[in-house]
Amino acid sequence: MKNAKAHSIEYELHQKLLSGYDKTILPVAKTGDRIYVDVQPILYSLLKVDERIGFMEFMQWLSFSWRDANLHWNASDYENLLLTYVITSSIWTPDIAIYNQMDEIIYPFPQEETFAEVFFDGTVKVKYMTRIQIRCHNFDLSKFPYDQQTCSTRYASWMYGFDHLILTTAVVPDNSKVFKKHTEWEIVSFIPHYENASYTSLIDLTYSNGTDFVYNHTKTFTEIHYDLTIKRKPQYYIYTLVVPSLITTFICFLGLFSPFDASGNREEKVTLGLTTLLSMIIILMLVAGEMPRSGGNNPLLGNFIVFEIALCAVATATTVAIMWAHQRMELTAGQPPEILLRLTYQLLCIRETIDWKEIIQGATQQVKETITKNGAMNIAPKKEKNVLETDIALRELVKITENIKRKTQYASIKHNWIHIFRLVDFMCLIFYCSVNLIVTAVLFM
Repeated sequence: MKNAKAHSIEYELHQKLLSGYDKTILPVAKTGDRIYVDVQPILYSLLKVDERIGFMEFMQWLSFSWRDANLHWNASDYENLLLTYVITSSIWTPDIAIYNQMDEIIYPFPQEETFAEVFFDGTVKVKYMTRIQIRCHNFDLSKFPYDQQTCSTRYASWMYGFDHLILTTAVVPDNSKVFKKHTEWEIVSFIPHYENASYTSLIDLTYSNGTDFVYNHTKTFTEIHYDLTIKRKPQYYIYTLVVPSLITTFICFLGLFSPFDASGNREEKVTLGLTTLLSMIIILMLVAGEMPRSGGNNPLLGNFIVFEIALCAVATATTVAIMWAHQRMELTAGQPPEILLRLTYQLLCIRETIDWKEIIQGATQQVKETITKNGAMNIAPKKEKNVLETDIALRELVKITENIKRKTQYASIKHNWIHIFRLVDFMCLIFYCSVNLIVTAVLFM
């Protein structure tokens, strides 16, 4: 029986409050009074951030609080009933709009079926779960993937100006307890600030006596801007783009500046460089797919990939220059300077095992001994035919020996230049790898 009586009291209260209630009229005590509406959004989940189009989509609890002059009662007359619930479709609610929303606000729970808390002093509180898309301006991607973005949500009344309705916000919302963590973004701040916006329109009106006049209708609206600042988690891009690019570039340098066999041949080096360039261009295309199609600032990651491509291109050109210089030195230059040879062997920590001078001197000495021996044999009386054949054989032997000597000298020159250009390759490898590491550390550390 006690429950039935309580229900009867609340029923009577609703009949009293809503009888003759006009929800289309601003609920103030007298004309000229203002109504203060407190706006309190609390982020629940960040759904999507689209840098290319420039918008954010998220879900939030949106709370409104105001005082309705037509919804109050004496609690002692209703068994000390301090609070009741009224469906929002039966009472006046503020026409708060989000000025920079992209699409219609989605209410997972129907807005017209939401209940408001009504207190005995006329205070009304209502809370909606909303899913909204807001347009964001000036996304700065210059530090991508270490970027931090700020997007503002503009709340204001759609029809009531500053002289009728004023928006307020009580406290800075604490989203840490209800916000569901995002895989790519984390919240840095969610801070409100106030702005006033004035709009003027000229309206042609006519008095009852037929006189026309132009009415300058100016409205000033109070806006609350909630600035949501989020920070990107860069781990995904570091491990899927930066690290593979870095490894690919190092492999390119190793292939370009290391000989394929002991003879110092450099075949397929340019092909390897071009293949690496194509791989880097594909990675750059993947990065470009994440970026806006137009923007004033190039992203950090894009600059890094372009730098890697340029570095591989310069390294490939350097390899071509070294190949040309190596071939020219072998064909046209003589024996390299002794000081350069000693420095090369010391830096490469190698020791020469072939004494080319001894080989050349031995071949020369062998020719001299053969000629001397055959000359002594020719002193003995022989037939004229045998002497002629011996002279011809000696001349052929001298030619063959001189040819061996020239080939040995050329092999010595080629051998020495191979070591010198190996040192050049090693120095280029150290230089390009150092530049790559330093630039990467400066950009991403």
